[in-house]
Amino acid sequence: MITQRTEILNIINQIPDELLIDLKNILNNFLAHKKQENINSLTKEQLAYSNLQKFRRKGLAQCDYKEELSEALVKKYENID
Repeated sequence: MITQRTEILNIINQIPDELLIDLKNILNNFLAHKKQENINSLTKEQLAYSNLQKFRRKGLAQCDYKEELSEALVKKYENID
C-alpha cells in the first residue's frame, strides 16, 4: 500500500499546476461517488442509525462505570455475612 501511495504521489508531482484543479475535481467526484455507493449499500436500519449519529454529543458528566458498579455491589451485598 505504501509503494502504491508513493507511486501515485510521484505521478501527481509530475502533473503541471494548471491541471491540478481538474485532478482535484476528479478525485472529489470519485470520493462522492464512493460515499454514495456506501450509503446505497446500507440497510434502512443502518442508514437510520448513521443519520442519528450526527446528533450525538459528548456527555457533560464523565462517568466511571467500574466505580459505580463496585459501589452498587458493595451496597447490595454489605449485609451478607
